Amino acid sequence: MSKNKPPLPFYPQEHDNEPHQNGVNGSTLLNRAHPEGYTQEWVESLKHAAFEESIPRQTLLVFRIKSEWLALPGHCIKEVTNAAFIHGLPHTNSGILLGITNVQGELLVAISMQNLLNIPDTVEAQPKSNAYSKYARNIVFGNKKDVFVFPADEIFGLTYIKSEKIEPVPISILKSSKNYFSGIFILPDDVLSVGLLDEKLVINSLNENYL
Repeated sequence: MSKNKPPLPFYPQEHDNEPHQNGVNGSTLLNRAHPEGYTQEWVESLKHAAFEESIPRQTLLVFRIKSEWLALPGHCIKEVTNAAFIHGLPHTNSGILLGITNVQGELLVAISMQNLLNIPDTVEAQPKSNAYSKYARNIVFGNKKDVFVFPADEIFGLTYIKSEKIEPVPISILKSSKNYFSGIFILPDDVLSVGLLDEKLVINSLNENYL
């Protein structure tokens, strides 16, 4: 339940200093009339709790590439692994297709998300103190048919964002020929702005332009 929810109404019981005889006093307490507004406060509290639970949330994996904080939907994340050696392929000079790498005995296509998104190779952002991993990791993502790997400089971890908190992509980015974003959001209890990637746009672009 949200920290901002109103506490459930509580009314202290009256204390009777006289000894209870044959449960008469206890029965009187249980059967007495509710204080004014008691029922309505409970109804409102439960309605508020039900409304909070009904708000759609998205599970997102947040990570950093150079100075940019990004996220992918949790349903397309297959695995987060240690950085592994990538075997380059001949005749691949796009900067997007890095080669192939071994993940749990399976050879997967490795890509550069940095180059795909045109993220400049600038000074890296300071790692987050509460990040899951402050070291480079490989993120495995995809769908039932296509699975790819890309290196990330830092893994913040999974977060759960209310759908209403995800803002639309700015028009300047939306009109770009290389727009792979579906929204932007701010991490809870933080001022960190995160770009939410659309995995379908990313995968379609990789299949159509680089494979």
